[in-house]
Amino acid sequence: MQEAKFRILDTNNLWTTNEGKAHIPSGLGIISMNGNFFDKKTHPTTGEVRYGIQHGYIYVNNILTQKKEFNYTTKMLLNFALMQLKNQNASKYTRADELNRSTKINVSAYKDLRKNISYRPMHNQILNDCEILYNMRVDWLDKRFDNKKKPYDIEYSMRILSSKAKTSRGEISITFTPEMAEYVIKDSPTMSIPWFYWECKPRIAELMFKVATMIRIKQNKKNQTRDKIYIKIDDLCKYAINMPSTENNDNHIWRLKIDPLQNACNELRERGSIDWHYCNDKKVCLGQKELYWLKKDYKKSGKWQVYKNMYILFVPPKNEVNKQLPQACDNN
Repeated sequence: MQEAKFRILDTNNLWTTNEGKAHIPSGLGIISMNGNFFDKKTHPTTGEVRYGIQHGYIYVNNILTQKKEFNYTTKMLLNFALMQLKNQNASKYTRADELNRSTKINVSAYKDLRKNISYRPMHNQILNDCEILYNMRVDWLDKRFDNKKKPYDIEYSMRILSSKAKTSRGEISITFTPEMAEYVIKDSPTMSIPWFYWECKPRIAELMFKVATMIRIKQNKKNQTRDKIYIKIDDLCKYAINMPSTENNDNHIWRLKIDPLQNACNELRERGSIDWHYCNDKKVCLGQKELYWLKKDYKKSGKWQVYKNMYILFVPPKNEVNKQLPQACDNN
């Protein structure tokens, strides 16, 4: 893994793309996975578990994996392996049968990237996640546009790995299926993301992925303001790990949803990845007094319906645009 030599050039700004950032294939439906694993169902006889993702589903054989769950660490490992697969085939792709479908994960290097975990637990975690990936299938629709800008869908159904992981001298080798390798190398766009993604807590990492995805989409479109990203608060909460997906307990929504979302946004601001501001449902930025009364009225009324239709504006850190906007009211 060549990650160490890139850290000198590293930047946390989500709007920049350079050699100091990780470049992850972002077209795979699993990348846009909902953090709450909505629509999770288990087949009564086969034991196969279905997880909902954006425009598709993940299927995992619950019996073969000894009831191991597809979770956050599995997604982190998959993103890392897909990045390595893309890098090692970047300049070599000509035909599908010439792809190098195997990649090696150095346990020590991956442990250093993830941080706060020792070698043996990291080794076991990687093997567990590889077992899940081997027994997993992904079905999803890929959104495309023709020459006349008319949208159309391409349907995909494929397994991730073609064989079980192998361990040798501190490295774990995995081999992707031919279909997955060809899709990642040939058809999947690449998204730049800071290296600290792998050391983030789940909620922060999912928020970062959502914002980075929107930035990539805007950068590929002409005649659009690329340094302003508006995302509805309700959509952001859907991508946040461990946030309740129901609205049954409105009196506690501020503590369960709004505070965690603000804390995640503030963490990315402190890292120098983004700046952010609250906006109303018409995408007009709110000042501190408006935010103060919004929070005060909310705690009295408990109406999540009003808050979820608001937007958060994400802009580049230390950008000239920020001087024209009021600062977000974090906690008071």
